[in-house]
Amino acid sequence: MFSPIQVAIGALIGTPLVGFLLIGINYFKKKKSKAAWILITIGMIGAVAYIYSSSILLDWLPAPFHLIISTVLMYLIAEKLQRDMFQQHIQENGERGSFLFIIALCFIIWVMLIFVL
Repeated sequence: MFSPIQVAIGALIGTPLVGFLLIGINYFKKKKSKAAWILITIGMIGAVAYIYSSSILLDWLPAPFHLIISTVLMYLIAEKLQRDMFQQHIQENGERGSFLFIIALCFIIWVMLIFVL
């Protein structure tokens, strides 16, 4: 499973969509597929809304602040939704998610965004 810190790092390197995908993967690993699909759908809608708001409504705010805001928000969301589930997973000697996987997922998302935008 991916920790809230790893989710935040994914959102920082990739986009908020990467953060939501990582949380969704955590739900899939815990056999909660309905919650995973709901969260991934909300994440896609939220990512589009965030990109719109940051490029149109908040264009006066410097870009680094957008990254900080999205990273902090993804951390708080992951912490609220999955803190207990992640701690239980670690106590059961479960493995943490791979940073290499996060980097690969970020790369895939960036390539997709380049072709879509």
